[in-house]
Amino acid sequence: MKIQFENKNLIVFESAIFRTSSILFHNEEIIFLVDPNYLPIEIAFIQKKVESIRKNQAVYLLYTHSDYDHIVGSECFDADKTIASQLFSTFKDKQMKAVSDFDISLYVKRPKRLNFPTISNVISEEGQSIKTNSNTFTFYFAPGHTADGLITLVEPENYLFVGDYLSNIEFPFIEDCPIKYLATLDKIEKIVNTNDIQLLVVGHGDHIHTKEEMLQRIANSREYINLIANITNDELFSHFPRGLSKKYPFFESVKEHHHKNVKLIREKITNKQV
Repeated sequence: MKIQFENKNLIVFESAIFRTSSILFHNEEIIFLVDPNYLPIEIAFIQKKVESIRKNQAVYLLYTHSDYDHIVGSECFDADKTIASQLFSTFKDKQMKAVSDFDISLYVKRPKRLNFPTISNVISEEGQSIKTNSNTFTFYFAPGHTADGLITLVEPENYLFVGDYLSNIEFPFIEDCPIKYLATLDKIEKIVNTNDIQLLVVGHGDHIHTKEEMLQRIANSREYINLIANITNDELFSHFPRGLSKKYPFFESVKEHHHKNVKLIREKITNKQV
């Protein structure tokens, strides 16, 4: 499995499937694992890393949201706490079917039967935090991509984990609401502007070190949504996907998401429906 980034207390793993990130933050007190995924051999690689680091630390397992590619490692780690938003469990049936369908399509056989994660620490308030002697983990609701999204700020390191926002290889995938998606972008921008973020990790694609690139990714996502909402010239609109195919290397394989976005954005934003 590829290690995209590593320093003394953080490892960002990258799956061969969708370039999906898994995050391992660790110190002498805690192991904080985010969205371990995807193929069994990749999850086993993460397990070995955890085992090599673990002494007597507590293990926390965070799910940024319930999409199937983010929950498949749930059975493979003995976590002391599991963390997700209050809406996480509402997507159980949909995501369990998605895991099964995707694994069947790739002939993936898992060593353990996957059950939907049980959450011990439900995030039910904006800005809710979990504190240890060394760290504060602050959670912010991030609807738009999905209704159950969470953003996590780790202090004092000032790492920011944003789930499926700000990808450099995907345009915004909007399964929830474009208006809420824009509000989440505003929220991320505020966090970036008011904290000295040292590393921002996205759910798919490359992590970010500089504030300039963080703000640029936010601007790119806004531009995509606003263009769809405001373009009225049919000829110009017909050329829009050509630009996306140049900007996003896997556009052809996910263009159905773009077509869904077009319908949803023009429906919701035009009518101001949240």
